[in-house]
Amino acid sequence: MTKEEFGKVIAVLRSAYPNAQNFTAKESIDVWYMLLNDLDYQAASSATMKYISNNKFPPTIADIRQLSLEATAGLIPDWGNGWAQVEYAFSHYGQYQSSEAMESFDDITRQVVERLGFINLCVSENKEVDRANFRMIYEQIAKRMQTDMQTPPAVRERISQLADKLAPKQIGANNEA
Repeated sequence: MTKEEFGKVIAVLRSAYPNAQNFTAKESIDVWYMLLNDLDYQAASSATMKYISNNKFPPTIADIRQLSLEATAGLIPDWGNGWAQVEYAFSHYGQYQSSEAMESFDDITRQVVERLGFINLCVSENKEVDRANFRMIYEQIAKRMQTDMQTPPAVRERISQLADKLAPKQIGANNEA
């Protein structure tokens, strides 16, 4: 989003929330632009309008990022959809066609089933516990994915660089102890 397009978004927010302080101070506007400039203007504008239509209080940067992400990437399916895929795979592929079953899953479901083991799930006699474990892992992965997708690319890059920079020192420190 260009600075000019961002100015239009801020103008809409100022009009909708005239008493909000965070849409007037230059420092605040700079932070908002820094954390929203990677968004598509149409998505950010639509997210802003949706937010204003449904909320009495001004949005946060996270609100606009989340709604923009939903507009462009859609919602992450809930765990129930993933579990339905697993149950279908049990009946359609069975334990002897596990590679075909794994290929039929969406990304999150595949990650969860890899952790739990497809054959273990197939032969298990306690589907309630399996389903509960599936749900817990699915929701953790989905939350991490949502957070990663919602975080601005420049911030993700800075975090990655920092992790790369600090990781060898921490590993070395652990070996010395």
